[in-house]
Amino acid sequence: MRLMGDTYVKDEFRRHKNCSQEQSLIFLKEWTDYCMMLSKQLSNKGIVKGELGKPLEARLLEKLEDEQLMQLFELKCEAEKWGQGNFEEEEIKVKEGS
Repeated sequence: MRLMGDTYVKDEFRRHKNCSQEQSLIFLKEWTDYCMMLSKQLSNKGIVKGELGKPLEARLLEKLEDEQLMQLFELKCEAEKWGQGNFEEEEIKVKEGS
């Protein structure tokens, strides 16, 4: 699961490399908030202390563009596959190489 997350994060930062200053401030604020939330939900050894993450607020979902909603859906599907152990070794190699 961590490999999938690391790959996703790298790709997400690459996609925002050429965004506007306003977009980059929003992007970095959201990632900072996410990191702060995780730091409160994980022990210093990375063990989950109760719930992990939080549901997306409806107001935030409404602001997403169609492309972003599709990306979010694809991430959900991918995370579910990894969570169930339903992935192929080739998928890992492809993700590592990208």
